[in-house]
Amino acid sequence: MAGGVTRRSLRKILLHSAESTDGVASARVRLRRRAITVKVRSHRLDLAGIDSRVRETVSQRLDSIELAERPALRVRVTQVGKRRWAA
Repeated sequence: MAGGVTRRSLRKILLHSAESTDGVASARVRLRRRAITVKVRSHRLDLAGIDSRVRETVSQRLDSIELAERPALRVRVTQVGKRRWAA
């Protein structure tokens, strides 16, 4: 039996998975045809390991959904409150 999932539902499912990861304050998910980008913000000063935990959590969720073609997964982590100043 085959099923389907809408892009909106997929985005919400992956967003919830990313936000439920330890150390994540907020997340954004962007779906493209061949790639999924997850941008994560954290309150922690040491960001080491957060990207791998988010990647693992979101990858497990993607595996459970079983898409016909699995897009590449990109994860970016930044600190909350860290701003870029224009010179």
